[in-house]
Amino acid sequence: MNKKAVVFLLSMCFLPLMIFFGYYLFEASSDMRSRREIYLSDYQKIQYNFKIDKIYRDKRGHNALTLKGNKIRDIATSPPEWERGIFQKGDSIVKQKGSLKVYVYRNNKLDTILDYNNIYIREDD
Repeated sequence: MNKKAVVFLLSMCFLPLMIFFGYYLFEASSDMRSRREIYLSDYQKIQYNFKIDKIYRDKRGHNALTLKGNKIRDIATSPPEWERGIFQKGDSIVKQKGSLKVYVYRNNKLDTILDYNNIYIREDD
Protein backbone atom coordinates (compact mmCIF):
# COMPACT_ATOMS: atom_id res chain seq x y z
CA MET A 1 0.00 0.00 0.00
CA ASN A 2 1.35 3.42 -0.81
CA LYS A 3 2.07 6.13 1.75
CA LYS A 4 -0.84 8.38 0.74
CA ALA A 5 -3.37 5.61 1.27
CA VAL A 6 -2.01 4.84 4.74
CA VAL A 7 -2.10 8.51 5.76
CA PHE A 8 -5.66 8.83 4.39
CA LEU A 9 -6.90 5.74 6.27
CA LEU A 10 -5.26 6.80 9.52
CA SER A 11 -6.69 10.30 9.27
CA MET A 12 -10.18 8.91 8.56
CA CYS A 13 -9.92 6.73 11.66
CA PHE A 14 -8.46 9.24 14.11
CA LEU A 15 -9.83 12.58 12.89
CA PRO A 16 -13.45 11.85 13.93
CA LEU A 17 -12.26 10.67 17.35
CA MET A 18 -10.14 13.77 17.83
CA ILE A 19 -13.07 16.01 16.86
CA PHE A 20 -15.44 14.12 19.17
CA PHE A 21 -13.17 14.25 22.23
CA GLY A 22 -11.98 17.76 21.41
CA TYR A 23 -15.55 19.07 21.41
CA TYR A 24 -16.32 17.62 24.85
CA LEU A 25 -12.98 18.76 26.25
CA PHE A 26 -13.70 22.28 24.97
CA GLU A 27 -17.22 22.21 26.45
CA ALA A 28 -15.95 21.08 29.85
CA SER A 29 -13.12 23.61 29.98
CA SER A 30 -15.18 26.57 28.74
CA ASP A 31 -18.01 26.14 31.28
CA MET A 32 -17.46 28.94 33.79
CA ARG A 33 -20.01 27.70 36.34
CA SER A 34 -18.81 26.33 39.66
CA ARG A 35 -19.26 22.69 40.59
CA ARG A 36 -22.09 23.71 42.92
CA GLU A 37 -23.95 25.61 40.18
CA ILE A 38 -23.69 22.65 37.81
CA TYR A 39 -24.97 20.27 40.52
CA LEU A 40 -27.93 22.51 41.38
CA SER A 41 -28.89 23.16 37.75
CA ASP A 42 -29.01 19.39 37.13
CA TYR A 43 -31.42 18.90 40.05
CA GLN A 44 -33.63 21.83 39.02
CA LYS A 45 -34.63 19.88 35.90
CA ILE A 46 -35.98 16.91 37.87
CA GLN A 47 -39.66 16.55 38.80
CA TYR A 48 -41.45 13.82 40.72
CA ASN A 49 -44.59 13.33 42.78
CA PHE A 50 -45.39 9.89 44.19
CA LYS A 51 -46.03 7.77 47.26
CA ILE A 52 -43.06 5.65 48.35
CA ASP A 53 -43.76 1.93 48.03
CA LYS A 54 -40.21 0.63 48.28
CA ILE A 55 -36.90 1.92 49.68
CA TYR A 56 -33.74 0.10 48.63
CA ARG A 57 -30.07 0.50 47.73
CA ASP A 58 -29.40 0.45 44.00
CA LYS A 59 -26.25 -1.63 43.48
CA ARG A 60 -25.90 -0.48 39.86
CA GLY A 61 -26.31 3.16 40.92
CA HIS A 62 -23.32 3.33 43.29
CA ASN A 63 -25.40 1.88 46.14
CA ALA A 64 -27.54 5.04 46.36
CA LEU A 65 -30.69 5.09 48.46
CA THR A 66 -33.53 4.75 45.96
CA LEU A 67 -37.19 5.55 46.50
CA LYS A 68 -39.69 3.78 44.26
CA GLY A 69 -43.37 4.39 43.73
CA ASN A 70 -45.97 2.08 42.25
CA LYS A 71 -45.31 3.11 38.62
CA ILE A 72 -42.17 2.37 36.62
CA ARG A 73 -41.29 6.04 36.19
CA ASP A 74 -41.75 6.84 39.89
CA ILE A 75 -38.13 6.57 41.02
CA ALA A 76 -35.96 9.07 42.91
CA THR A 77 -32.48 8.74 44.36
CA SER A 78 -31.55 10.39 47.61
CA PRO A 79 -28.33 12.34 48.19
CA PRO A 80 -26.14 10.83 50.94
CA GLU A 81 -27.00 13.70 53.31
CA TRP A 82 -30.69 12.66 53.28
CA GLU A 83 -30.28 8.92 53.85
CA ARG A 84 -30.69 8.71 57.63
CA GLY A 85 -34.30 7.98 58.47
CA ILE A 86 -35.94 10.87 56.61
CA PHE A 87 -37.96 8.72 54.23
CA GLN A 88 -40.34 5.93 55.23
CA LYS A 89 -42.46 3.57 53.25
CA GLY A 90 -45.86 5.20 52.72
CA ASP A 91 -44.54 8.78 52.64
CA SER A 92 -45.38 11.00 49.69
CA ILE A 93 -42.62 13.05 48.12
CA VAL A 94 -43.05 16.03 45.81
CA LYS A 95 -40.45 17.96 43.84
CA GLN A 96 -41.48 20.50 41.23
CA LYS A 97 -39.44 21.23 38.11
CA GLY A 98 -37.38 24.39 38.58
CA SER A 99 -37.42 24.11 42.36
CA LEU A 100 -34.68 22.82 44.63
CA LYS A 101 -37.01 21.84 47.48
CA VAL A 102 -38.35 18.34 48.15
CA TYR A 103 -41.49 18.10 50.27
CA VAL A 104 -42.05 14.95 52.31
CA TYR A 105 -45.62 14.30 53.45
CA ARG A 106 -46.37 11.76 56.17
CA ASN A 107 -49.98 10.90 57.13
CA ASN A 108 -51.24 13.59 54.71
CA LYS A 109 -49.34 16.32 56.58
CA LEU A 110 -46.15 18.13 55.59
CA ASP A 111 -43.39 16.44 57.57
CA THR A 112 -40.11 17.68 56.14
CA ILE A 113 -38.84 20.15 53.57
CA LEU A 114 -35.47 19.20 52.11
CA ASP A 115 -33.43 21.71 50.11
CA TYR A 116 -30.68 20.87 47.63
CA ASN A 117 -29.05 24.23 48.50
CA ASN A 118 -28.15 22.79 51.91
CA ILE A 119 -26.07 19.96 50.45
CA TYR A 120 -22.33 20.41 50.80
CA ILE A 121 -20.50 20.38 47.47
CA ARG A 122 -16.71 20.39 47.52
CA GLU A 123 -15.36 23.37 45.57
CA ASP A 124 -11.68 22.44 45.32
CA ASP A 125 -11.48 22.13 41.54
